[in-house]
Amino acid sequence: SPINLLTVLSGANVDFMTLPKISAGSRLSPRQRRYYRFEIPERAGTLVGLLDEFLDNMNIIDFQYGKMNPVVGYPVVGVEGLPWELDKFEQSLPSHVEFENVSQSAATEFRLVPCSPELMAQPLFAIVEFPDRPGALREFMRSIASRINLCYFNYSTSRQDMGQALMGFEFDSVLQKADFVDQLKQSSHPIRLLSISEFTRSMGPLN
Repeated sequence: SPINLLTVLSGANVDFMTLPKISAGSRLSPRQRRYYRFEIPERAGTLVGLLDEFLDNMNIIDFQYGKMNPVVGYPVVGVEGLPWELDKFEQSLPSHVEFENVSQSAATEFRLVPCSPELMAQPLFAIVEFPDRPGALREFMRSIASRINLCYFNYSTSRQDMGQALMGFEFDSVLQKADFVDQLKQSSHPIRLLSISEFTRSMGPLN
């Protein structure tokens, strides 16, 4: 019987970090991605509390947050699932939880994560690497939630073995900041500390 042959031609400028975006845009899978902006109090532990209380069973593929207000925060969380799973998630959120579907927002699509560094106390910025598996990033956040406040967060799953998050931390004192730096250096996660100027240049998409 005859054999059908197919030749695939692809440009060399498509790297492995770009392939997940192509796959997501093709919409061949029945799974959807939705992005939600939540309103939470601006204090230590509330970001992790949001994940643990309402998104514990969701597949989180994106997290965007920058401190813009000393009282309230507006993190954007991207989740992936079947349409009925996402509908059920929305319906399960209590009435007191303020959220908005921002999946069609240009700021979400282009990963524009604004922040106000002048509101951050003793800030420290770093690029942190994590195994790209469910729960890895949350475990790290949970380990620091009771001690410091996250003031910036830019993470998107890469579908590779390792993923990156651009993170900002703020502290009550210089001593607390120095102690945390020592802990970071002893962490099992590869970490690269950034200066304020490096952070400003890195505020765009990581992937």
